[in-house]
Amino acid sequence: MHLNTMKCLSLAALIAALPTLAVAAEPQGVWQGLIQQANSDVALRLTFAPQLVRLHFNEPLSCDVPARFLKADGDTFIYRFAPSVNGGRFCDGVLNHDLRIKVAAEPKRELDLVFDGPRSTWHGRLAPVTSP
Repeated sequence: MHLNTMKCLSLAALIAALPTLAVAAEPQGVWQGLIQQANSDVALRLTFAPQLVRLHFNEPLSCDVPARFLKADGDTFIYRFAPSVNGGRFCDGVLNHDLRIKVAAEPKRELDLVFDGPRSTWHGRLAPVTSP
């Protein structure tokens, strides 16, 4: 083959691979932190599995709810809340709402999240849970 043909083929292969290189991986592991709305703070724990995140809201909300992966938008991952595991007015109220999780740039290992609850928008920043 001619040198120019080889260069063109190499460039085409590189361009085709760029979209897959730019997509970040879904978060993994266990994360925790505080979420807020207006004047309320609640501790939250996220546990990631493939295509799924399980959320545990501490008191006063006291409920568990899964959210299924919907799509990625750059460094933001969008999940949709599924039916609550153990009921509770708050967790039942987020059914079918979207949870947006943005992965912070390195070297910080943080997740920023936002979602609409039954009455207001919640937001927070979470850190990974490290083993002792």
